This record gives sequence, C-alpha cells and structure tokens, in this order.
Amino acid sequence: GSSVRSAMRSLLLLAVLVVACQAQDKCDCKWTPSGTGKDTYLSLYGLASSRMDAQVIRIFQMQRWVDRLRDRLDNAATEECGCHARAVESKILDLEGNGCNEREFQCGGNRPRCVSNLLVCDGDAECPNGADESDKVCDVAAASGTTWSGRMQWKACKLRNDQVFRMTIVGNRRKNYFKPRVWVTAAITTEFQKDGQTIARSHVLDGFYVYGNRRLILFPKAGTGDNIGAVCNFLGDGKHAGCSMVLLGVNADPTVCASGRLMKQ
Repeated sequence: GSSVRSAMRSLLLLAVLVVACQAQDKCDCKWTPSGTGKDTYLSLYGLASSRMDAQVIRIFQMQRWVDRLRDRLDNAATEECGCHARAVESKILDLEGNGCNEREFQCGGNRPRCVSNLLVCDGDAECPNGADESDKVCDVAAASGTTWSGRMQWKACKLRNDQVFRMTIVGNRRKNYFKPRVWVTAAITTEFQKDGQTIARSHVLDGFYVYGNRRLILFPKAGTGDNIGAVCNFLGDGKHAGCSMVLLGVNADPTVCASGRLMKQ
C-alpha cells in the first residue's frame, strides 16, 4: 500500500545520505524539518513510523521465505521427490485432462492455449510462452538404447496369464520434413506361462513417437498374422510409462488387449 511505498522511499533516502556522509570528513547526517526550532532534530529513521518499519521487515522476511522455497523446489526437480511430483502431476492430467483433446498440446502458463500436436517441436513456437519448443517437451522419452519393462495384465483378445513385457528401443530417426514425429523401431519380448512352461516371444515393431503427448505408437508387422501393436504413454518423471497391447482391426476400432506399467531399466 502507500505506507509500504513511503517506507521504501525512506530507506532509499537513508542510503543516499549514508553515501554522502561517507564522502565527507564531517557529516551531521541529521535533518532539520522546516517549521521547527534549531533544537528539534529528527533522524532519518523517524520519517517512517514503527508500524511502517514493521511492515517492511515482514515483507523482507516473506521475500526470503519465498526465495528459500523456490530454491527447495528447484532442487527437488532434480531429485527423486521431483520425479514423484511429476509422476503424480501426470496421473492427475490423465484423470482430469488439461482442456485440450488428445490431438492437441496444452501450452500452459498464464495464457493456456491448445495447439495441434503437428505443430509441437517443429522449430517454430506456436505457444505464447514457447512451451511447444522447450527442451523438456522436445526431449524424446523413447530414446534409442533405452529398455522398459514391467508386467502386462491381459483383459481381452487372447486368454493368457499376466506376462513380462520388455521393450528396447533399437533406433529412432527424425526427418527434417516432419519434425513433430520421431520414427521408432523397438524390439518387444514377452514371457508368459502355458501348461507349466515359460514361453518367450520376440518381435520387432515400427512406429513413431509424438512429442505433443509423449506417446509411442508401434504397429504390428505386416504379413505376420498378428495384428497386435503397442501404445505407450510416457510419464513426466522420465522413468515410467503406461503401456497397452492393442489389437488393430481393419474394419473395427482398436481393442485394448493388455495393459501395465513399465519402468525404465
């Protein structure tokens, strides 16, 4: 309020007088207000009431508290607790949504805005805050050489027990003419129990990674007779992904056969 501004002006005037005093050999450093006698002196601190001083002190204390809190949050972003926070944030977004459809990217910030996934990480900022071209968004979660593993719970398509699912990204390519997508090749290994025996199957799938929603879509190999592909949504912590095995029909909507949570190895 006006009292705080007055206090700040008083402190600024104090700083000016201190500098002036240091520049002279002799300095009274006192101020005689107009309309008073010679013996009436007021120090500079008397310009601000005790109430104003108390408000200024509280403001400074709050500023130091905010600075310390900001430092703690910044440090947490690089630690395990920061990873958990981002994972929880991703779960909340999955449940509540962010105001955009699945083919759009939420800019966030003070001016939330939805832009097409086709414009994310294309080299030109579409969001007012530049979020669609930020390093965090344009980092490929499905990086070449990474391995993700977990257990899949079968719900449909085939009668199988829960199985171990392991996905290794063996390569990715980004094409200059279509930068919002990264073309990915992944080796998939599954293990499940049948008649008391462990059966392992491996196959290679091709697909693409979408920057806008951190999603990897892998299509089944043509001519193999198996129309099951995979869809993985990578969480913001960089360590977990929710994946589903999906049956892709020619004349029908995709069917989720199995789903589970994968962890980066």
